[in-house]
Amino acid sequence: MPRPKTKQELVDASNSSYQKIVALISELPEDARTGSFNFDTSKLKGAHWKRDHNIRDVLIHLYEWQRLLLDWVKNNQAGHEQEFLPEGYNWRNYGEMNQQ
Repeated sequence: MPRPKTKQELVDASNSSYQKIVALISELPEDARTGSFNFDTSKLKGAHWKRDHNIRDVLIHLYEWQRLLLDWVKNNQAGHEQEFLPEGYNWRNYGEMNQQ
């Protein structure tokens, strides 16, 4: 899929991707949807390997980042200029925010 060039293309791409992930999850067997991931993460360095133990964890993580984005847009459009990341975080330490 080509990169969206207009607002409508971006909305359409977002809706299409959302439908794909919903379909993918709904096609998983119940134990895969509700169970824990079963691979060894002990040698992996990313913070998300320690945080995300199942599909629910991944989805709530995505939801929180989307909420962060929507709150940022809403506040800035209302004239309440703010940084994207919450106070105390920057692009070097935002991984710490993800562990809360």
